[in-house]
Amino acid sequence: MTGADPILEVSGLDVRFDSPQGIVHAVRDVSFSVAPGEIVALVGESGSGKSTIGLALMRLLDHEESARVQGTIRFTGKDGGSRDLMAQSARSMRRIRGNDIGMIFQEPMSSLDPIFTVGAQIVEAIRIHQRKSAGEATSLALEMLHLLGIAHPRQCFASYPHQISGGMIQRVMIAMALSCNPTLLVADEPTTGLDVTIQAQIIEHLQSLQRQQRMSVLFITHDLGLVAEIADRVFVLYAGQVVEFGSVETIFRAPLMPYTGMLLDSLPRLGCSSLPDYRIEAIPGNVPNATAFPPGCAFHPRCRHFEPLTCDRDTPALELAAPDHLVRCCRWHAIRGACDS
Repeated sequence: MTGADPILEVSGLDVRFDSPQGIVHAVRDVSFSVAPGEIVALVGESGSGKSTIGLALMRLLDHEESARVQGTIRFTGKDGGSRDLMAQSARSMRRIRGNDIGMIFQEPMSSLDPIFTVGAQIVEAIRIHQRKSAGEATSLALEMLHLLGIAHPRQCFASYPHQISGGMIQRVMIAMALSCNPTLLVADEPTTGLDVTIQAQIIEHLQSLQRQQRMSVLFITHDLGLVAEIADRVFVLYAGQVVEFGSVETIFRAPLMPYTGMLLDSLPRLGCSSLPDYRIEAIPGNVPNATAFPPGCAFHPRCRHFEPLTCDRDTPALELAAPDHLVRCCRWHAIRGACDS
């Protein structure tokens, strides 16, 4: 990427929820940035804090009485002005959402109102944020549906959410998110639950529109296969923390955090499924309870490189392993040495 100033810069983001079981520490001191025109991926298992980060960026946790959000989220919008989203009023955030920052939610069916047509909902989003007549907004909505590969955009426009397929609903959500030409798109698992053919089509359309609009994307996913296809840089999350960061090439070629390596090992290998001894390697155990993390490295109970009195003693810091490559692991020097030998 270029050396341009980031349009999104998150520093020390920390999210906690009060619960009957105790304080749920969902996001722990997370920092990252997104440059203009860049696609950055947040990757991790369910429960790693990915979606919570997306909601916190959009200030959609404000209505949660149990949520406590801290940190700085600096964003540069269409007007070129940089502001801390955490300091914005509710009214200001309503102007920013949709217009400057678009979001594709993980559950598209729950994001559309079942009593209004698809077209009415896209037109409403356009007219709220742009000074367009009903006719102009309708034309733009139909154009977006066409660009996203919907064969009969007028028919889709006039349909209610329950009358169209999951793949079409996902396209509708992308059309709604992109219709106001946002500076940043937050895409939270935008292809979850879709078959691989539809998934590939949606990713292709999303990449095409991203290039056309020179838009930045924060792509939230558990699928490293998608990351390899779409992203420029990747932040790997575990137990609410960034545990590794780097370019996609660096992370896929030479991961240093054992968790990242095990995520990569769990990917299916092309052409290997017919081999008699081929098995996809699952990561043993589960993500730790966010109310009581294990001492030391949060991943150590599941780690194949675990060393007693090292990994379970002190929480490792995020260290610079190489230019633009950060890792949080007590033993990354030994792991890299073993890989190089």
